[in-house]
Amino acid sequence: MRRLTLLIILMLATPVLAQMLIYKEPIGDVAVVELSVPETAKPGDTVPILIVFTSRRDMDFILEICVGYGWGRWTNWTILLNAHLKPLEKKIILHTVTIPEDVETGPMIIWLAIQYTNEECYCVEGDQTYYVYTDRIFTGPYIQGTQPRSETHFIQYSP
Repeated sequence: MRRLTLLIILMLATPVLAQMLIYKEPIGDVAVVELSVPETAKPGDTVPILIVFTSRRDMDFILEICVGYGWGRWTNWTILLNAHLKPLEKKIILHTVTIPEDVETGPMIIWLAIQYTNEECYCVEGDQTYYVYTDRIFTGPYIQGTQPRSETHFIQYSP
């Protein structure tokens, strides 16, 4: 509870946060992902992404994140969670992304990769068993950044 209180105070104290975009997505019948991110951000801001991950079943989970912004820029994949969770067990995760000063105008895209397995729920290929894989994509704040220069060149034709 102290950790949750600290996270809430941290998020409220962050000047970036005016309004929040809040998403809640079920992952089949195995988990629920709740994601909160500021509605607005600008170049140079550090954007907090708050994730509440709740297990519905006794399983092993791996949760990874990759964030895109501008015109095709992506962060590296980061493992946020690699743990065994009991039913209704929650993990509260705060991930931050700093937006580059020279970012192009466009929305932030938050890509979560979720893997899970237990004795009853897994994928099989040949004689190998694997985690079940799914992903969720969320739209974050729209960033008013730079506009790329036009690459249009005019050629004058003289017969």
